[in-house]
Parts: sequence; structure tokens; C-alpha cells
Amino acid sequence: MDKSILMTKDEIHDFGIEVVFKYLKKDGYEIISVNTDLKYNPQIIASKDGTKAFIAVRTDCYPNKGVLEESTHFEMIKHADKNGATPYFASVGICNSSGENEEEMSKPVKGAGFYVSFMGLLIITRSDRVKVFGKDGSIKNLSDEHDE
Repeated sequence: MDKSILMTKDEIHDFGIEVVFKYLKKDGYEIISVNTDLKYNPQIIASKDGTKAFIAVRTDCYPNKGVLEESTHFEMIKHADKNGATPYFASVGICNSSGENEEEMSKPVKGAGFYVSFMGLLIITRSDRVKVFGKDGSIKNLSDEHDE
């Protein structure tokens, strides 16, 4: 693998977007737009059952997976709220399938086969929007739990 050409950060990101794009299509989403620029959020806007989805995609190489920055987390919520959408995060991890050790598996070689780790979409939210069901059947906001 010494003479192999490694994928750029943008190519790794594009690979992750392609993984999420295919997942969304298979799950019945209508893709409205895709923007592969990491500085632009969301990367994918889609719709399913009349609900618009704003999806931020992050991709990283083994042993890591894509991580959403805290500032982007809140930016996505604000942007989705303004547009009547649900904000989602898609974390993708890729692993070089021809790697024979940890170091080789972490190298994103162009043209290599990859194992992909993607667990689906995660809703982006704030604690004051999460409802908790008490043992007595009552419903509280998660933020109320911290006030007690």
C-alpha cells in the first residue's frame, strides 16, 4: 500500500454523502438537494411523507466515525426550525477492507474496497425538547429533570 494514492478530505466526505444518499433513496425519501461542501449545512435536504429533512453528514476513517461539531448542532436546529424541517445527523465511518493491520485499515486508499459503518439518521435536538415519561405516567421535559 506504500504507493497508493490516499483520498482527500473532500473525497472522504463525498463518499459518506453517497452512502447516506443511497440509504435515503432506498428508505423512500425524495432528494430535494445535495451540497457536498463541508462548510454548508445541511448537506442533504430530503422529504418523506410530507416531512422535510435537513441532514448534516460527517465522515471519518477507521477507527473514527464522523462527528458533528457543537456549533453545527445548534445551527442545524435553528435552520430547520425556520424552514419547518427536522434536523438530522448522519455519522459515517469507513475502513479500508484490504488493510492487514490497524494502520492500513485507517488509510482511505483511492479505489480500495471499504467497510462502512452507518447506523442511520439521528435526530438533532435540545434537551428542552425531549420528553421523559415518569414511573407514574407523567410527561416532563428532560430539562425539568435537572431542575429538581
